[in-house]
Amino acid sequence: MPDPCDTAGMVKLAWANVVVVAVAVAGCNGPTTPAARSLILLHTNDEHSHVFGAGPELDDYPTPTVGGDGTLKGGAARRSVIFTAERAAAKTALADTLTVSAGDNAMGTLMQVPFTTDAPDYVLMKKLGYDVTTLGNHEFDFGPAALALAFQAAAGKGGAVPAVASNIQFSATDAGDDTLAALFDESGTDDSKLIHRTLIRTTPNGLKVGFVGNLGAVAATYAPLKGPVTFSLPTGGDENNIDTVKAQAWVDLQKAVDKLRADKADVVVILSHGGVNTADVTKGEDYDLAVHVNNVDVIVSGHTHTAFPAMTVTNPTTMKPVLIQQAGSFGQYVGRISLSVDSKGKVAFDMAGSKLLSVDSTTVPSVDFNPAIDDIISHLEGTKVTAGKSFLEQTLSSIFGTPITDDASKPGDLYFKKIAQTGFNIDGSKAFTETPMLVLTADAEFAAAQAFGKTDVAVMAAGVIRANLDKGKTGVVSFADVFRILPLGRSPVDGSIGYPLCRFAIYPIYLKAALELAAGFAYLNEDNSTNYLVPSGLRVEYDTSRAIFDQNTDPINPDNGRVRKIEIAADPTKPDEGFTTIFDASAGGWQNGVTPLGGKYYVVATSYYIASFAKAKGITLFDPDTGVIARTPEESILKHPDGTEVKEWEVLATYMQAQAALNGGTLPTRYDRNVGTFPRRMICSGPLCVTP
Repeated sequence: MPDPCDTAGMVKLAWANVVVVAVAVAGCNGPTTPAARSLILLHTNDEHSHVFGAGPELDDYPTPTVGGDGTLKGGAARRSVIFTAERAAAKTALADTLTVSAGDNAMGTLMQVPFTTDAPDYVLMKKLGYDVTTLGNHEFDFGPAALALAFQAAAGKGGAVPAVASNIQFSATDAGDDTLAALFDESGTDDSKLIHRTLIRTTPNGLKVGFVGNLGAVAATYAPLKGPVTFSLPTGGDENNIDTVKAQAWVDLQKAVDKLRADKADVVVILSHGGVNTADVTKGEDYDLAVHVNNVDVIVSGHTHTAFPAMTVTNPTTMKPVLIQQAGSFGQYVGRISLSVDSKGKVAFDMAGSKLLSVDSTTVPSVDFNPAIDDIISHLEGTKVTAGKSFLEQTLSSIFGTPITDDASKPGDLYFKKIAQTGFNIDGSKAFTETPMLVLTADAEFAAAQAFGKTDVAVMAAGVIRANLDKGKTGVVSFADVFRILPLGRSPVDGSIGYPLCRFAIYPIYLKAALELAAGFAYLNEDNSTNYLVPSGLRVEYDTSRAIFDQNTDPINPDNGRVRKIEIAADPTKPDEGFTTIFDASAGGWQNGVTPLGGKYYVVATSYYIASFAKAKGITLFDPDTGVIARTPEESILKHPDGTEVKEWEVLATYMQAQAALNGGTLPTRYDRNVGTFPRRMICSGPLCVTP
């Protein structure tokens, strides 16, 4: 057995022995030295309402009672088994445990629909034994008042998990955040409140663990409906000035850390929805926190959906290590951080025992969650919300073109309603290329917009795609899977869930500018990759060896930017055939009578998310049928005859159903990346290209 006083050898021991060795090491200094106290932090982040494992959610319902081959990832009931085992192992090793999340607990599956009334995410987190969470950008997808309702709903259903938000700022003049502010505890000591500036949790062995919550500067810009709430926004500042917001966050978080240290916290943990950068760790926001905020021990990271194993960063002021770890996303990993605190208050990390634990179908899930999950599903299927119909009844009736009603005796009959069949996986996760999912969703929007009038092109952004589609055991594509692909957003007009589809006209120069965004700006870092665009009805060639488009110089210069060629399909029913060149940089620019401003315009279909972004960037949108009347993104929203909005997931489900009907019931292989007919629309050259 290794010498227990050999601290270098200690990290090589099995995790279960860490605390025993730590006790022995304390004894090496003499019999009166108190034993080190040990703590295991279990953590997740970016769960995004993923209650079921995926691939297909149907493969995880009803709850499997035997183990699988590991291809099914995640699942709250499966996570609970891992939590139980880890807590038991820690207890055996004389260590305490705390379970935490780094935010974005909600928004990503059908479970988000009853967010304000049933708060499924917070209710299930409480059942899973979470001690603390923080606020991510997606907690604000429905606005601050809706977030307040969710916390209150959870509290009424057995208790909400307390949240810590240290850099949140409420408005002194705008009442839009009053209900959320009423739940906020500035002191960090009022347990009757649900959200805290700082929070201390004392473990059974007496360790005082202080928590700080951070919403990162970039993440804050991805929460457009959070207003009037802001995060570390300097007085008179612009949240899009990321550097100034980050600098203010360091100041705000330092105040929170200092308060915790003054309150005698033994360990300080930042739950940070800021993110890590795998290509260059020094460019991650959470790395910045480690080097700019002093006296922090651990940063539990979130936002970037990265499986980032534990690493330590030396704070240059204190010269102490700060451990950073992120547990991927969607509950597909549980992070474990192992540390101890000696009698002098020194924190030591067991790096061998700090790791990411895979949550997959090799673990048999607990059936204890079945009643709660069935209750949520039944409520979602049967609760009437509009015109005497539930959300699912209304949505599925629109997709199928016939009345769909819930059978209350069959939980899941609408949640898992079959949309199509697939014989292959449809991937949407690869960055900087036209993934099959991007192509499929762009085609769906293109087809849907044609019913409202001639449309030249549809555009889909990578950041709107939130899931892959795996064929799983049966190949059944249910509505739960379709919704999980495009779950985000809320109507700016009527507050209904989901981004609506928009249709508007723009001048050719703005069409090129949007494509330059995908070819240039999207490549700047991992966060910006969400801006990568893929069209339908258009074919684009771009060169990543060229400089990014510079909007401050001549925007009409054909050599300004990376886009070298744009071709448009003549027939909207054949988006990958019969192309006409409208821009060719090598031939002097715009071709075939097209001029950059005025004259010919192009009708574009896209989600409200992209339409609002275009408007914010100064792109003028026009009426698609006249081309002369300026309109807002809100005025561009497409609606059904009954006045309800055309939603992204509805468009995708309708298109998949129609494509399968034309192909013997299964999706056509043109969306299979491994088949030669897979379309190429964003054709890349140069050093940064990624194979589709």
